[in-house]
Amino acid sequence: MISDQVTATYLLRIAEIEPIIRDNIGWSQRERRLATPVVEAFHDAGLFRLMTPTDLGGAGLEEYELAPIIEAVACIDASAAWNLAIGNGALGMVRDLDESEVSGILSAPNALGAAVASPGTVSLKEIAGGFVVSGRAGFASGCSHANWLVIVGMLADEDGVPVFGPNGAPSLRKAVLPMDQVEILDTWHVTGLRGTGSSDVVFRDIFVPAARVTDPGITLPSRFVPLGVIPTFTRLGSELTPVAIGAVVHSIIELQMLAASKPNLGTPSLIRDRADVQNALGRATGLVQAARATVQEVSSRVAEKARQDIAPTIDDLMAIRLSYVTATELCVTAVDLIHAAAGSSTLSDESVIGRCWRDVHAVSQHISQQRKHYENAGRVMLGLAPQGPI
Repeated sequence: MISDQVTATYLLRIAEIEPIIRDNIGWSQRERRLATPVVEAFHDAGLFRLMTPTDLGGAGLEEYELAPIIEAVACIDASAAWNLAIGNGALGMVRDLDESEVSGILSAPNALGAAVASPGTVSLKEIAGGFVVSGRAGFASGCSHANWLVIVGMLADEDGVPVFGPNGAPSLRKAVLPMDQVEILDTWHVTGLRGTGSSDVVFRDIFVPAARVTDPGITLPSRFVPLGVIPTFTRLGSELTPVAIGAVVHSIIELQMLAASKPNLGTPSLIRDRADVQNALGRATGLVQAARATVQEVSSRVAEKARQDIAPTIDDLMAIRLSYVTATELCVTAVDLIHAAAGSSTLSDESVIGRCWRDVHAVSQHISQQRKHYENAGRVMLGLAPQGPI
C-alpha cells in the first residue's frame, strides 16, 4: 500500500518540473500532442514508472494510488496529466503477461505504453504461435511518444470469423505490441484534451506472439498484479478521474485570480463582490471535495479486500464504477459553475478556464466515465444482470 512519503516524493518532483510543463502547454495545444520536453521530464522524474513493479525500477503503485499524483499534474495541464495516466495505466496492463515478458518490457529505462480498446474494429486472429492483429482503433492517447501499445480487440478464428462466448458475448483478447509496428494517423483535431495526441492507429496484419496475448476477462492476482481479482475493465477509470478533478481545481484557482482583478461592467467594483461568483467558487469547491472523497473511499475499501484475496462482489464492482462516473459528473457541474462565473473572458482560445472547461467535458466522454453506466447500476440494484462489463 502506498505511503504518504511515496506520494510526497512524487509531488515534490512534479513541483520541480512544473515550469517545464507550463512552458510547453502552448506547443502541446497547437501540435495536439505532448511536447517532447515534458515527456523527457516525466521520464527523468520516474513519473511514467508509477505502476511498474519495484523490483523492475518502478514505484509499484496501483491505479487508485495514482490519484493525488495525477491530480497535481492536472492542476497544471490536464492534457499532460491524461498522458501521464494513460502511460502508466498501459504499462500496468502489461503486468499480467508471463514474468519474462513483463521483465523484458518494463525493465527498459524509458518503457512507455499507450492503450486502445476497439473490439468492433480490431480483430486478433489466432494462428500457429500467436495472433495476427488487424484493423483500426481510435483514441490512442500518447501514441506519438509510446514504445508499446496495448490493444483490446475481438478474437477471431483461423478463418477470420468473430468468436463469441457461451453467453453470446464477444470473446476479447488483449495484445501488447511494439509501437513501431503500428501506423499512426493524424486524426486528433479536437477541442478538449487537445494536447494528448489521441490519434487513430492502424494495424496491418501484425503478428504478436502468444506470450504477449491474454484474455482481459480473466483476472487473477500475481506477484506483479496484487489486485488482480479486480477486473481490468473495472479498474479502468481510477487513474483518469483525477484528471477531471485536477482540471476543476485549476479552474477554481484561475477564477480566484480573475475575480481579484476583473471589474464589473460599468461599476468600480470587482467581480469578486458578486454573489454569483462567490456562490460558484463555494459550490465548485464542495463538489470537488465530494468527487475526490467518493473515489478514495470506494477504491480503498475494495482494494483492501483484494489485497486479502477476497474477490469483489458485483456490488463492489458497481460501487467502483459509480465512483468514477459520479465524481466526473460532479466535476462537470463544478467546471460549468466556474465557466459561467468567469463570463466572456473564457471564449478566448488562450483562456485557462475555457481550456479546463473543455478538458473536463472531454474526460466525461471516456468510456469509463460515461453516464450510461448509471443504467447498469440500476439494473444490478433491481436484481437484473448487467449489460456488458462493469
